[in-house]
Amino acid sequence: MRELDLKNLKITLDRIEEVKAEVFAKERDVHNISLQIAKIIAFDSAFAGRTECKETHRLKKKWYQQKVSELLSMTAFSEDVKDDLFKYYKTLEVLDNFEDQEREKHYEKILDMIRKDVGEKPKTR
Repeated sequence: MRELDLKNLKITLDRIEEVKAEVFAKERDVHNISLQIAKIIAFDSAFAGRTECKETHRLKKKWYQQKVSELLSMTAFSEDVKDDLFKYYKTLEVLDNFEDQEREKHYEKILDMIRKDVGEKPKTR
């Protein structure tokens, strides 16, 4: 070794410490996001296959909306992406205002939304 540049060595070590802190912060974010997803799955599986009254349905919907909002607050998704995630909530709220044939017609629109999301062609009536 002919030359040792301690000034540049210090800068390199400082940068390594910065990167280490960034990685730790990202690990913490992934942990928090994973925890929120696990809560949502656990909550959903606890109610799976059970019949529910209107109050249970209302509370579950509110719980899901809160948890998904908390999860989204930990991410850098655009508002358009966030709005898209809640499209079913908004559409189903409208459905609740209809009865009989109108409800069935509107429900077909919801099924078309789902078909589109899973890569199927919407049915037109």
